[in-house]
Amino acid sequence: MLCSIDEYEACLKRIGFVDVIVEDISTDVFPGFVGFLRQRGLGWWIFGTILYSYYMVGARFVLASGSRPK
Repeated sequence: MLCSIDEYEACLKRIGFVDVIVEDISTDVFPGFVGFLRQRGLGWWIFGTILYSYYMVGARFVLASGSRPK
């Protein structure tokens, strides 16, 4: 499912989670992860390049947390 960060947060709340926090960590993850992949050989270089292109058009790494009400 592709959705915005706000839509993802709303979805988590809709299914019953409370105290939901969704944090975009893309700028902390994508550059290093892609750099690592590109050093692992041709196949991984290609995969890293594809991942980076997803980032450039809006894909994001996020941390999401929440809890279920008791």
